[in-house]
Amino acid sequence: MVLKPVYALSLLAAVWWGSFAPAAIANPRVTIQNRTQLTITQGGQTHTLNVRDWPINLLDATDCGTFSTVPQKVVTGRMISTEPAIDPQSGQIAIGVILTECADVQQSAVFILDPQPDGYIAYRALLPGPRPLPDAFSSYGFSSIFALQYWDGNLLVRHGSADGSQAMIIFTPGESPAGIYAGCVQLQAGEGGGGCPRSEITQPNPPTD
Repeated sequence: MVLKPVYALSLLAAVWWGSFAPAAIANPRVTIQNRTQLTITQGGQTHTLNVRDWPINLLDATDCGTFSTVPQKVVTGRMISTEPAIDPQSGQIAIGVILTECADVQQSAVFILDPQPDGYIAYRALLPGPRPLPDAFSSYGFSSIFALQYWDGNLLVRHGSADGSQAMIIFTPGESPAGIYAGCVQLQAGEGGGGCPRSEITQPNPPTD
């Protein structure tokens, strides 16, 4: 679903730049080390997570060895690319992670960390594409993720590619902490398009890590 009306773009742009964003909360406190580890402190407990422990089946993945596209490839996080976004309503933490990087082409993913009594569970934000997602561990890749933000429980993902295209992807709350893909606003068109998914295929419910 590509949201084209000017009013939708204006509203989401205002949200993105913080006009209607809720006030930041003090907890949880998240720090990043070496762009691979997250240390989360909350309620007197500290948990350390490594993005290289989070696998995802990437569809239409770029093979950096041959600079070609393969139908699918299981990869893990390579490095963190954004500041964490914290949902003040649920305490969930979203983080952008680079999966592959070939020359100036990045493929990325968004992971959502859901708080549990003894730690956090990682979920994948599932991005649709031209083919149906085969399972809940599979997703098409985001491009270079610039920033993430929660607003009223909705997760906004701003990403773009080297050709200059930029788009904002919206995930709304659902049964899973990963949310449900709800649509896309094209912010800037590039040579390869506007950065919005080329399909509206419904994704399965995301499982835990």
